[in-house]
Amino acid sequence: MEKLSFKSCFIFNPKLKSLLKKPSDDDKQDAKLLIYYPSCEDIIIKRSNMGIIEGTIQFNHSFNAMKDKEKEKKDEFLLAELNSIYYFSQKFEDEYYVAVSIEKKNKVLSINENVNYRITLFKSILNNFYSYFYLFHGTFKDIFFPNGEDLRADEAQFNNINTIFSDFITCYFDFIGNYSTTEAFQTPITDGILYSTCNIYPSLLFSILRVNEKFRDIKAISLAYKGFLIHNEIDIETMSLLYNMLYNNINGESYQDKFRYPIFKVEDEKEKEKDKINDIKDDINSIDLVDISPLASSPFLKGFIENRNNKKNMIVNNNYFIGCDLNNKKVFIPTLYLTNNQKMKLMIYNIKDLCIFLFFGEDYQINEGDIFDQMAVFLDVCFTENLNELKNLNFEEKLKEVKKEYDFVYYNKQNKSLRLSSSFYAKNYDIDKSKIPILEKIKELMMSNRIKKSVTKIEGQYLYYFEQFQKNVAILLKENKGIEEVKVKYFNKIIKAIEFY
Repeated sequence: MEKLSFKSCFIFNPKLKSLLKKPSDDDKQDAKLLIYYPSCEDIIIKRSNMGIIEGTIQFNHSFNAMKDKEKEKKDEFLLAELNSIYYFSQKFEDEYYVAVSIEKKNKVLSINENVNYRITLFKSILNNFYSYFYLFHGTFKDIFFPNGEDLRADEAQFNNINTIFSDFITCYFDFIGNYSTTEAFQTPITDGILYSTCNIYPSLLFSILRVNEKFRDIKAISLAYKGFLIHNEIDIETMSLLYNMLYNNINGESYQDKFRYPIFKVEDEKEKEKDKINDIKDDINSIDLVDISPLASSPFLKGFIENRNNKKNMIVNNNYFIGCDLNNKKVFIPTLYLTNNQKMKLMIYNIKDLCIFLFFGEDYQINEGDIFDQMAVFLDVCFTENLNELKNLNFEEKLKEVKKEYDFVYYNKQNKSLRLSSSFYAKNYDIDKSKIPILEKIKELMMSNRIKKSVTKIEGQYLYYFEQFQKNVAILLKENKGIEEVKVKYFNKIIKAIEFY
């Protein structure tokens, strides 16, 4: 695909009216615009960009007989290309449009240059954008009009909303813009998860039960080891978003070092003056824990990354990635908005390569500072034996095919499982750069809603692609065969090789 440069992102609602008694035409137009990033953009450019999107929407309606509101699609999408700029937008929650403008740069890959692929790509970006925003903030309607109150009339609160969106948008486009062309599947579009069967699952389950018995406020627990999900107790859509935020879905590489330190609304002046702490554990009961302000920034891509380089030889437990920064005496526990309209609070605790996702009820309150230290000690005790057993498992081997007679890529739509056969990897478990064009073509096929099966000759091989039982499968063979023959011969082999994920 092309190298793209993000220019702007804005949210508007064409149904909104101006709060002024006698608004001008510009006032009426400006009233529809809720968020524009970057906010420093000239007002003329803001109106122009929103006018392009709104005008294109009305133009499409006139040609598609969609003037009747009941006929409007809830996920209405449009793409416009003017000179070197792409403008694309999609409607969410029946009335809010998210629009993005992107500048085209030099072309790196041209094999998949077609309109349908670009439409699918940009639509997937917008859907992913909204999914992450909803996960950490909830609906647009609840943000802008909580309990029916129009926050546009409250300058202070509306400025806080702008701060949240600006921070989220900045982090999000850094997030999707950082992947390189050598990570063909590591994009927000292919939300794959690496799974691995675990021979020690009964003992893991016993450890989880012990934690649940000790800390009754924990509603669900999920576990990942070396980037492989080995246990999950929440809905797969939410887990997929969290997983792809934390891990590379090709090789399980951790992305925790790419997170930012959370921004706090209140700073403890006395805390700033303390340069040395001999033993935080002895002083944990006297710590005034400061919770993160929901108005200060977006919790998206925030974590205690600075906690990991402990150069002061302090006797502390610094394994909390989300939860409590014992070094700096801060608490960061974001609320998640799950797809089933349920809210949960998230904490993440790491024991070496074992990542423990702890989900609390939305009403969970921090009553005592030492609960974090108690929980950390108990988690270490419960999972230490499991960790010793997990070390003996070669998780990377789980991705490799049993036989070398064919290459494949497998994606399960139901549980987001993504697998590549070993030939796609080079040394150090990185993607073989020579296979990037093939992977890009396979990604295009998987993203397409129209193509159910196909045979394509690429890089001197025959690429067989088909869907079966909610599973997308791409198989590479040197010889030309019928697609049905390939499905019958190889589908069960792949299912067996990946152990039914």
